[in-house]
Amino acid sequence: MSPLLFSPLLSMLLSMLLSLQAALAAPAACAAADAAACTALGNAAMQQGDAEAAARYWEQGCSYSDGRACANRGVLAVQQNAADDARRFFERGCALQSSTACYMLGNLYEEGRGLRPDATQAITFWRKSCDLGYANACFEAGLAAEKGKGTPPSRAEAAALFLQGCDLNDGTNCGQHGFLVGAPGGVSSLEKGCRLHDSFSCFLLGQWYEDGSLGAVDLPRAAALYETACIGGMPGACAVLGAMIEDGRGREKNLEKVAGFYALACKGKEASACTRLGVLMLDQQKVPEAVALFEEACTLKEPFGCLNAAVFYQDGGNIPVDLERAAQLYEAGCTLGAGDACMALSGMYKKGKGVKKDRKRAAALREEGCRLGADCG
Repeated sequence: MSPLLFSPLLSMLLSMLLSLQAALAAPAACAAADAAACTALGNAAMQQGDAEAAARYWEQGCSYSDGRACANRGVLAVQQNAADDARRFFERGCALQSSTACYMLGNLYEEGRGLRPDATQAITFWRKSCDLGYANACFEAGLAAEKGKGTPPSRAEAAALFLQGCDLNDGTNCGQHGFLVGAPGGVSSLEKGCRLHDSFSCFLLGQWYEDGSLGAVDLPRAAALYETACIGGMPGACAVLGAMIEDGRGREKNLEKVAGFYALACKGKEASACTRLGVLMLDQQKVPEAVALFEEACTLKEPFGCLNAAVFYQDGGNIPVDLERAAQLYEAGCTLGAGDACMALSGMYKKGKGVKKDRKRAAALREEGCRLGADCG
């Protein structure tokens, strides 16, 4: 056999032998009170789908004072709806300085699973978990401190907890710290949060560059940050960026790109973007597509989407006239605060078109439309 072939083969065989030796040694080590070995065996068993074996090994590891094993066993108990067992293992794990166990114990107190809800206990364990390096716990404790849940409300404490989480390289905490501190003090946190792929951080920083909160307005920088937030999955950022490009602010006007960003936002259930994309479709004489977008916006509680779709169902124009559907959409738009929708529906009730004629209802709708700012001349 060629030495060039023999060397890789020997290496592979040695690796397999070492793995086999480790696999054989682990149960013995666990039986000999090696907590880490028990925890590793439990993890391996869980990966293989053997929850019963995993529970057994984790319980051994926990009894040998491995907080990670206690935390893992507690999580399994939560998944099995065994709240009392979960609490017991989390308490043990937290006492052994497991950040995960402390965090999960805080969650149990916050949710009242297997014990009486206790916001004070929840934030106590979240704070401990945060101090042990668990960023999610910093975030939960920060929110509790900000809202005064289980502790007197304190923006200063909330900011400190969010900053602690940010220092653990958690973008969500960075975003919350920047938001709470405000401009300009929160800039460094938002910049870090954006680098850590927190879309909210990028979006808020974009707003500050757009509205001049940081001094001079910088629209190109704002647009770039909105695009980062949009790509990161924030539909509202896509909508704002689309509007900026449509107006030629911060980017050269490009309707194809505008439509693309509005489409992303609409797909993400950003109602106003569906309406604005519908208007772009009308400009391209794509009436059925526009009406479908207006109806989607209406479904998402955007009043002018309802109004726009209703006009087409009432008047036609590349879609069949449907007065009943028009009345339904005007009703939705009026309920959502579009005064013109109330006025249009008032006219339908007055004439009995698409609805049963009802002058009293027509008068009430007209009054509502006037109240909402429609032209009542």
